[in-house]
Amino acid sequence: MKYVASVSIPGYLPEGDTPVFDTPAEAWSYLADERERGEDDTYNPGDAEEYTETVAELRKRAAIARELNDTDGGVIYGDTPGYDGDHDLGLAYVVSAVSDADAAEIDPEYRSDADILREVGMDQEADDLDRELGGKF
Repeated sequence: MKYVASVSIPGYLPEGDTPVFDTPAEAWSYLADERERGEDDTYNPGDAEEYTETVAELRKRAAIARELNDTDGGVIYGDTPGYDGDHDLGLAYVVSAVSDADAAEIDPEYRSDADILREVGMDQEADDLDRELGGKF
């Protein structure tokens, strides 16, 4: 099982590359970093005391995932940094679980644990891992 992180306007597909992570904690941390970069570009660069509640929620979710070994994905909504209009749809920060097969489709450089075992000549162990996971991942 792998995890993808995406940012999009609610109701729209995400744009750009979708990174793949080994844990939801890594994915949530990535989203928090991306949000901070967006806020730095819009507000006061590097001023951690002035990051929005959205950054705090993303960091909190990453910490919870790390501490509890949480394997759930989810979504956190936030406003659009720098948008001053009346009709801000905001942004959805999403972490989703995906199979190894889907991760390989999303990121062509992704290699499953079984693939890595095969690369170092551990074919039997790779086959055992595939069987253990039911061939799904």
